[in-house]
Parts: sequence; C-alpha cells; structure tokens
Amino acid sequence: MSVVRRLLQGSISSPSQLILGCRSLSNHAAAALQVSNDSNPVGTPDKLFKKITIELKGHEKAVLKSYTTVLKAAATNLDIPSDEIVLVPKATYNRLTLLRSVHIYKKHRVQYEMRTYHASLTLRRLTGSTADTYLEYVQRMLPEGVGMKVSKTEIHPTPNYMQQPSA
Repeated sequence: MSVVRRLLQGSISSPSQLILGCRSLSNHAAAALQVSNDSNPVGTPDKLFKKITIELKGHEKAVLKSYTTVLKAAATNLDIPSDEIVLVPKATYNRLTLLRSVHIYKKHRVQYEMRTYHASLTLRRLTGSTADTYLEYVQRMLPEGVGMKVSKTEIHPTPNYMQQPSA
C-alpha cells in the first residue's frame, strides 16, 4: 500500500511513520520534517492571519495568467476564501539602447525591451498551518520567469496592558 494512500486513509498518525514510509526521502528532509512538527508543541495556539497578499511578476503574460489559474484552483480546493485575481492590464517597460558594434559606428544602435506583467491575489482569514501548506505548494509550482512576493498580516491578541481594567 502506498504512503499517500495510507496517509489519506488515516492509518499514518505520526510524522515518524510518514518518514519511515517514504523511502525516497533524504535524511535532511526527514530531519527538517521532524523539527518542523516539533517546533509547534501541542497546546500552543496556531497563528491566525487576517490576509495574505501574493504579488506576482513575470515577463510572459500567458505564463502569468496560467499560474494565477493554478493559484485560484489550489485556494478553492483547500476552501481558502480569496479575492479575485487582479491582473494589471498595463505592463512595465524597461528599454535599453546599445551600440550594435563593440568599437565604432555610433549611429548603428539596437534597442532591447523587457516587459514586466503584474498580478496579485489576496487570501483572507487563514490559520498558520493552512497558510504554510498553501504557500509551500504554490512556491513549488512556481514556473520559470515568475517572481513571487508574499505579505502576511497576522492577528495578535490585545496585550494585557492595553485592555480596560475590569471593575
């Protein structure tokens, strides 16, 4: 029985069983998985995020558009509430003029142009574990030529010194 099937059926209950079941997992990855699970002990509340904004930049409009479809589908499958994807209709142009020849012939020039397209997606009301899972998945699926910037807004409880004293 495969590890994925046992994980889905719930017969794997601890990360150590998962680590033992994955034969192709390297020692470093297994240690990182065990450390990441032990870093959030039982009883510690999970982080809460008000919103997570994912900003994307790419040089190919078609690649950026197809990747935003992947982002939206992954958010829908994980039941993460999200806003519509905003594709900026106008690209940023960066033009560079260079001499065609290395040494002389100043009047012979060539122009290069780089276009950068932008897109953004906002995810709302996430827990820390869901956000980590989603972000790890979409970062692994990131295509060549696309850059990603993630901004998180975390919710913290009001500190005791700022609360109203009870009468």
